[in-house]
Amino acid sequence: MARMNSNRKPTRTERRTNATEERSPRAYKEVFGVVGRGDQNFWTRIGVAFENSEGSLNLVLNFIPTDPETTIQIREPRPREE
Repeated sequence: MARMNSNRKPTRTERRTNATEERSPRAYKEVFGVVGRGDQNFWTRIGVAFENSEGSLNLVLNFIPTDPETTIQIREPRPREE
């Protein structure tokens, strides 16, 4: 029988699973890149933001805008349409 090491650090997968289980479904925000072209604004979801216990945000970006005119917006998630 294998001995369990009580001082063992959780694996990366265990940490992610535990963090996901502790978050409520609304504990994240959506991150958008907004570019104005003419009289229209184009919104692209580029990632998510998670709020830390002290109120700061961790950004997880799937896309990094290169256009200097891009505005980054952090918004509450919209309800999913079914």
